[in-house]
Amino acid sequence: MNQSHLVRKGRVSIPFHYYVITAVTFERKNILKNHLAAQIAIQALYNLEQKEAIKIICYALMPDHLHCQFQLLNHFSLPQIVKQFKGSTAYLLNKTSI
Repeated sequence: MNQSHLVRKGRVSIPFHYYVITAVTFERKNILKNHLAAQIAIQALYNLEQKEAIKIICYALMPDHLHCQFQLLNHFSLPQIVKQFKGSTAYLLNKTSI
């Protein structure tokens, strides 16, 4: 049984604090080894930065997951950031049939 909800228990969103997230592809498929898919994922991060939702510190893109360290800015909560990143990335990846 998946217990990923336990990881989020007690998590808080504090503006201007630093966070590290790991986002994993569906079924850990190596989708991000495709150059276009990698560009879509990274552009989604930079779109969040352009919206002044986060300030990217660093990231590491792997074939089946992404690690990102960022500073949470004042406009959105951590769950909203993750939702926007995953939602926009999934939408564009599905649209391009990768």
